[in-house]
Amino acid sequence: MKDLFDYNSETGELKWRRRPISMFKTLHSQNVWNSQNAGKAISKPSVRVSGKSYRTARIVWYLIHGLYPKSHVDFINGDPLDFREDNLVLRSASDLAEKRNLPAHSTSGIKGVYYCRRRNKWRAHIKKHGRKIALGDYEKKEDAVAARLLAEQEIFGTGGGNRTHNSFRKPDFESGASTNSATPAHRILTTE
Repeated sequence: MKDLFDYNSETGELKWRRRPISMFKTLHSQNVWNSQNAGKAISKPSVRVSGKSYRTARIVWYLIHGLYPKSHVDFINGDPLDFREDNLVLRSASDLAEKRNLPAHSTSGIKGVYYCRRRNKWRAHIKKHGRKIALGDYEKKEDAVAARLLAEQEIFGTGGGNRTHNSFRKPDFESGASTNSATPAHRILTTE
């Protein structure tokens, strides 16, 4: 693999190298491939090498670390074409499932936050290792969202990766300003 790609760790740019004649049946097919691809940046989530498809992020991980990752390679900033070394992280399948996009029937537009009609409050939750953790009930949607984002930061180390909510404030758990009727997220998550 290292003979096929050039990787710039500062920019995250991955480029095809010129391929030798041994990879082709004819000199003409080698010349065509090299003129169309050699030296050009790869801007796709997967590439084909010798008829087999490879995830580009896994190739980059291999070029950096010398080993193919056993788990999934994820992108901290959520951009699947940003191959910089500091943007790549290994995640389990369950962690990736937590980061999936919202279902179409979402009432809040935020994963893990929904309106509970029975209690007439906004409710927040998150899953950790397949176990649902209640983050509390809130009068305001913004407080439920802030609790969810705080929990995401503590569990996954990011603000969710695939979305941003810079306009929401975090609830003040210590002063009692939030109407949270459950244990605050930061107390639940730091006790494990």
